[in-house]
Amino acid sequence: MSSTASSPSAPAEGGLLPEPNSLDGASIGAVLVTAPVVDPMAEYRRLQKRLLLFTLGLSAFAVILAEWRFSSATALSVAIGSVGSLVYLFLLSRSVEKLGGTNKQVGKIQLLVPVALVLLSTRWPLMQLFPALIGFLIYKPAVIISTAFDLWIKKPSE
Repeated sequence: MSSTASSPSAPAEGGLLPEPNSLDGASIGAVLVTAPVVDPMAEYRRLQKRLLLFTLGLSAFAVILAEWRFSSATALSVAIGSVGSLVYLFLLSRSVEKLGGTNKQVGKIQLLVPVALVLLSTRWPLMQLFPALIGFLIYKPAVIISTAFDLWIKKPSE
């Protein structure tokens, strides 16, 4: 071994760390330990996906129920409202992701979705307003179910 490889400040011949047999109590160098990279938004993205899936499931149930119990026009109105609810949730979550730094408030573009539903129901005679709004509000029970799911799965340990 050369004298430069055994000095405490020089790297070992094969790599960056000194050889194990050349370490003594006085010449141990700092070893970098890297922690795994954790995405701070990963939990939010899981919640976002779960909300969209619950909303989609409840929407499908509501459309099937409306088709079975009422008319096809009512089911179509519920389906259009449900699509509006999914678009609303998507726009809201995109706006929430942009929060922080210079952006201090949630955008208001998602508020155009219920306005568009009301305008569409007044212009298109096949679409009914009340079932469309019921379809739009499907995301509310989905939020409640998702919260209950979180509380049920993540019980605090006693």
